[in-house]
Amino acid sequence: MLKSLIMEEEFNKFLHDNQNKLILVKFFTTWCLPCRELNQNIEKLLLERKDLAVLEIDAKKFPKLSQKIEFNVNSVPTLFLFRQGKMVKNITGLLSVLQLKQFIDS
Repeated sequence: MLKSLIMEEEFNKFLHDNQNKLILVKFFTTWCLPCRELNQNIEKLLLERKDLAVLEIDAKKFPKLSQKIEFNVNSVPTLFLFRQGKMVKNITGLLSVLQLKQFIDS
């Protein structure tokens, strides 16, 4: 499942509603070419992983969210992995489908 954040209030609801899944939060911008490529790789991964929920957040549209202490996004794309509603790790940059699997599974 892939969802784009429309209102900041949806963030916590998304985490709560999907806490039984792995959650990937992706910060991106519309002008970022690696972000677009990463999105294609995430869509491919989602075909295989039904236990994964993805929330896309436009860092320019939601600057307060992207600069929160727990995120502090300085470059895009940046991914955060949540398990049972808690952030467990993050990574910045373009990842292949294989690298995404390794990031999620390790």
